[in-house]
Amino acid sequence: MNYKYTHDNPENHYFSCKNNRAGNGLCKKTHHVRVDVLNYLIKNDISNIVQFATEFEDEFVKIVVDEDYKRIQATQKKNLDALNKMLTRDKELDTLCEKVFEEKILGNLADKTHEESCC
Repeated sequence: MNYKYTHDNPENHYFSCKNNRAGNGLCKKTHHVRVDVLNYLIKNDISNIVQFATEFEDEFVKIVVDEDYKRIQATQKKNLDALNKMLTRDKELDTLCEKVFEEKILGNLADKTHEESCC
């Protein structure tokens, strides 16, 4: 979405979908939404949330805590997956280092230093 306003009516602010003009096949026609409509909808939603929180405070707190808990759980799962990938890679690197060390001990690797091999 691109933010725009009309030059002949600077009060007319809107967001316009850029997919049709981009020609990426995502939208077959140009469409837009006015900023004042978005503001109205957002203010209305916030008002409804505040009203619900005022009337049902305990339930509202439970909903917020549950959503926060779900977000924390998702983050922990993502972090655990990343950690497991790193641990697996660490084991692979340990195995490779052990193999290189064994080959060196067995005399299967040349004893060249980096400078000798570069020149």
